[in-house]
Amino acid sequence: MYALFLICAGLAATFVLETLVFLPLFLKKDGYFIAAFYCVNVATNVSLNLVFSVIIHFLGAFGVDVGEDAVAAYLLGCLTVLFEAAVVWAEYAVLKEFHSYKNLFGYTVAANALSAVAGSVLVALFLHIF
Repeated sequence: MYALFLICAGLAATFVLETLVFLPLFLKKDGYFIAAFYCVNVATNVSLNLVFSVIIHFLGAFGVDVGEDAVAAYLLGCLTVLFEAAVVWAEYAVLKEFHSYKNLFGYTVAANALSAVAGSVLVALFLHIF
């Protein structure tokens, strides 16, 4: 139940935050690009959240509480950075096929960095509360 809530909250937060970053590109009214943006974001966000949910679940099964164990939290943070880098690459690769805007890679990095920080804070608060 908590994992489903966290995935839905993460997806909603990602849509809001990344839409704000990509807003200058959305104003160009390229419908295919906007649709591709949301489709690739759903795919990468849900995949990433499922992977992290499984990791946290298995760590819990082995008695590791990510909210209390500093080493586990650090390693999870390192994995977050690595996975987010892969997500940036994947999203950029898909989006440039629809339109290669001048600063598309910069927008993709900025949007994912903002989303990753917000998501990490959300997970930290969630793990601390529950």
